[in-house]
Amino acid sequence: MRASKTRVGSLYYSGVGNTEYIAHIFKGEFSKRRDCKVIFFERIKRDLDIGLLGKFDALGIGFPICFRRTPAIVFETIDRIDGSSKKVFTFCTKGMYSGNVSRSVLPHCQSAGFISAGG
Repeated sequence: MRASKTRVGSLYYSGVGNTEYIAHIFKGEFSKRRDCKVIFFERIKRDLDIGLLGKFDALGIGFPICFRRTPAIVFETIDRIDGSSKKVFTFCTKGMYSGNVSRSVLPHCQSAGFISAGG
């Protein structure tokens, strides 16, 4: 019996293109895996139709760090998604200072029902 593939979705917000570049690398790596299927790969924007995103098992969320903070649109998007015990991982790009954004983003994901896929 063949195990079902993990359905992976990816959302990213990018300003100058660095986060988009890294998001494409993640997409490529997941696409190579035999145990994963990339369901959607979308840029975060105000008019993103969450209802059109496919059913997923794991979600990657990428964003740049702006003034040591996560852009508000990322939190707004997380709030619109039903995490319902699905795995989530985040990645961020930065210039000089990280601001330790993981301390705010991962708990926010957990409050939406997601389970952190990493430590």
